Amino acid sequence: MSITLQFANSVFVDSRLAIFTLALLSTLFVGCAVEGNSYEAPAIAPAKSAVSIYRPYNVFGAVAEYPVSCADHSTSLGPGGYHQFIVDPGYLRCSVHTEVTTAVEFNAKAGENYYIRESIWPGVIRPHVHLDLKSADEAEGEIRKCAQQ
Repeated sequence: MSITLQFANSVFVDSRLAIFTLALLSTLFVGCAVEGNSYEAPAIAPAKSAVSIYRPYNVFGAVAEYPVSCADHSTSLGPGGYHQFIVDPGYLRCSVHTEVTTAVEFNAKAGENYYIRESIWPGVIRPHVHLDLKSADEAEGEIRKCAQQ
């Protein structure tokens, strides 16, 4: 059985199409966040450093996942996700390549935690990914809302 709605301007809309459209749109907004364990600060050995890369949830660019490389490690984050690397202290460069390359560079010190925020912005052909090195105070509020992937 199909119900047809008639509006004042004589446009007919099949209710099945409307329900299908609403269902499709709801999956775009509900099914995009990363599911996993909530954020926990890493336990690191005194001779190592920890790098946490996180991507706060945002509807824009929800389907875009580009690999972020830090030294010998690489990960692709979904919206609302984070990943941690344990690395040797010293110079570290984390980068991502889309239409443009963005990178953060820093000197990792033993026993320290570092936070890199990934954000997605509109690009000409595809989304641009930006990386920003954040202090623990800046990152704590955002990364606590993320899930491990």
